[in-house]
Amino acid sequence: INIINGYMRKKKITFGLRRRVRKYLEYIWEEGKSQNQEEVTEIISSLSDSLKENLLLEANGKSLRHMKMLMKNFSEEVLRRTVFIMKEERLMPGDMIFGKDDYHDSSLYLIRKGEVNVVFLTKDTDPADYNVLRKLQRGEVFGDKAFFTGRPRTFEVVSADFTTLYKIDRKEFLKILEDFPTDKETFHLIKTQLERSDHTKLHTKCRSCSRTDHSLDLCPWLHCKFIK
Repeated sequence: INIINGYMRKKKITFGLRRRVRKYLEYIWEEGKSQNQEEVTEIISSLSDSLKENLLLEANGKSLRHMKMLMKNFSEEVLRRTVFIMKEERLMPGDMIFGKDDYHDSSLYLIRKGEVNVVFLTKDTDPADYNVLRKLQRGEVFGDKAFFTGRPRTFEVVSADFTTLYKIDRKEFLKILEDFPTDKETFHLIKTQLERSDHTKLHTKCRSCSRTDHSLDLCPWLHCKFIK
């Protein structure tokens, strides 16, 4: 930290940015004291295939249980393989996870640590003064609609804290389904239902009003309040 502080002083970096850099490095340091991800990955890769599989199943499988839309719709073998494509991401407060109309990333996300804000921006909205529609915390899942439909995102999601996420890439998940025709059919059934505004297969509630017959982007209460 002393080295980067000296660099930022020499380059006359603004106080606000210097503070963000220091906070992030402190967060990485604290995380690293309990888990050095590179060393963990190297050690896991050195294990036998059987031990590696059992270790990842137990470690990531606990988090996968929070994803009801996967647990309740797909076979055990698909879920076992999904554990191996779960990636970890670390974010600073204010980091954009994805933006409205973003179609490049259709991943499914689970919050392992920290919290994020689902926000609404218009062309006239100051990015620093956005409307927070919903705060999501540890154990909550987001990004499910784009994950199944492949359509652009309908809201922005921004990290509200030093946050760690699990991420399941849509393309990698679809590759798994190629070996399981019944599961692939289920996936496309959910996609079709969502395109018809039927959200029953997601096993989730609207994050605005808690009803189960629509998603956040179609919430009547939300449209009355923000989207006029």
